Amino acid sequence: MEKQTQEELNKIKEKLDGLLEKWIGFNQYDANLLSKIKLVKWEKGSVVYSMNVDPELCNMFGTLHGGAQATLVDVLGSMAIFSLDPTPNTIVPSVSVEISVNYASSAPRDSTVYIHSNCYKQGKNLVFTETTIKNDKDEVVCKGSHTKFVLKSKM
Repeated sequence: MEKQTQEELNKIKEKLDGLLEKWIGFNQYDANLLSKIKLVKWEKGSVVYSMNVDPELCNMFGTLHGGAQATLVDVLGSMAIFSLDPTPNTIVPSVSVEISVNYASSAPRDSTVYIHSNCYKQGKNLVFTETTIKNDKDEVVCKGSHTKFVLKSKM
């Protein structure tokens, strides 16, 4: 991937922060989870977020719930796609075609996880992302893949 200028990186960050704020503002299913993530690193087609594992995100065993992990794979895969076009206030509508998550380890309550998501292929209408969530011991908690159908008109 070609190196971006600082100006391009700033535009991507501004767009991602604005989208996340708007997403949380809808106050739907994923708003509580998304209000807890922080953008750590970004470039065109790739994002890294961190998140504290708060008790309300945990299962009865005190670890990050699998549904929360799947939601992160879904939403942050979309954020990686959105980062492909740094144009402010531009969202290309898309719908999930396939999503899968393989769970490998756990992330205990009050720990920090890091969510790495990147877009590795963009075709005519399909975009493919992969997401890895790691715990604060740098162990893989889960790996996910997400395929989206992308409409060509921009919102």
